[in-house]
Amino acid sequence: MSLLNVRLNKELDKKIKALRKDGVAVSDLLRDAVNQAFARRAKKTQKDRVSILEKVYAQYPPRYTSLGERYDLASRHQARAAMLETMLRKERRRR
Repeated sequence: MSLLNVRLNKELDKKIKALRKDGVAVSDLLRDAVNQAFARRAKKTQKDRVSILEKVYAQYPPRYTSLGERYDLASRHQARAAMLETMLRKERRRR
């Protein structure tokens, strides 16, 4: 765990002293503020990633074969079945 020293102006110093007098743990306030800022940052970076991918796909749309449109590319079982079907179809044409 690290220690963080923060310089306060007079106005913030008065506010901190008033909060401490009321029994508020300033360190908890700081931790909450950091967690909230980090959560906003994470959401922003996720939105940035999504927007970047959308721009890329708009400029370079993915090229799907007829097989890619007929099955879920993420499903290995469906992909295997489609590949076998294609190979069998090509084998039948050779005969």
